[in-house]
Amino acid sequence: MLIALLLFAGQAFSCPATLEGHQFQRPSIYNGSPGKQEYELAPDEDIHRRTVTQTWKLSDYREMNLFVRCRYAGTGAVVLKPLPQPLKACSFSWRNRGGPQPIADPVFVCR
Repeated sequence: MLIALLLFAGQAFSCPATLEGHQFQRPSIYNGSPGKQEYELAPDEDIHRRTVTQTWKLSDYREMNLFVRCRYAGTGAVVLKPLPQPLKACSFSWRNRGGPQPIADPVFVCR
């Protein structure tokens, strides 16, 4: 099951499930200006169990613009989306199955 949603003001918008035939793999969250002055944010929480869950507390980084790059398996192509001001946190979880493609069943949600 693949879920990649950003929830905002009661409406959902998502990272596309595929990009040019490639499956969604993971998000990368940044603050700054895309392609200019930008800083990738490490998760504030990183919990490793049967399912790995990473959480970013967006309110800690609101001095600058926030955006996400949706990344896809087998390609360098990305989808870039802004993270609107009211969003407070994002979480990304997946099953770690090891090997060359360790991410299975990725779920990305912002609220």
